[in-house]
Amino acid sequence: MANTVNRKIIVSGPRSIVLSVYLKSDGVSGDLVQEPLLTPSEVGLDEDARFRLQYVAYNFAGFDGVLEFDAGLVDPAFKWVLSERTNAPVDFRPFSHIRDDSGLDGTGVLMLNTTGFTLEQDQGSILLLIRKP
Repeated sequence: MANTVNRKIIVSGPRSIVLSVYLKSDGVSGDLVQEPLLTPSEVGLDEDARFRLQYVAYNFAGFDGVLEFDAGLVDPAFKWVLSERTNAPVDFRPFSHIRDDSGLDGTGVLMLNTTGFTLEQDQGSILLLIRKP
């Protein structure tokens, strides 16, 4: 058995993407590590394209998460903690979005890591508004 990670692109327009993600632990596999949520190629972009994170709404039951862009061999500069205790939407638009700044080793992939995603009842949902380059 494996953890469930259901991703669905709800909107993929000329400038924006709306991505829905549902997570459910199988109680055996453990935390998600560098789980890809969205790659540039999935929405018809070149590998060197860099997304801009605009808005995140989420609800986690039993675990925390961290969003980051794949930075290859270096530690990503951007990491955003999604705490089970907060579950509050985050709007990055007033700050001109959060741009993938992963550098030359980056792949443009938006990833999720979890902590505490270990019990069968652990589950969560994420809704992301992402701007295309």
